[in-house]
Amino acid sequence: MLNVSLQGKEKLFTNLCDDISAFKMKLQLFVGQLEAGTLTNFPTLQSRSAKCVINLVQYKDKVQSMLLSE
Repeated sequence: MLNVSLQGKEKLFTNLCDDISAFKMKLQLFVGQLEAGTLTNFPTLQSRSAKCVINLVQYKDKVQSMLLSE
């Protein structure tokens, strides 16, 4: 998790930036998967979608807003 990777002593600033950059890339991947309707990385959402119709746009928008709020 990002939170854990940013904690601890003797962390170099460049390593912290790399961790944040990797997390942002993962969020971008999630946005693409939600747009495509691929729920492999969202097991809870996948099981809920089997039971009822879910508007994936709201989830995509939420993840995308995390990317835009810097």
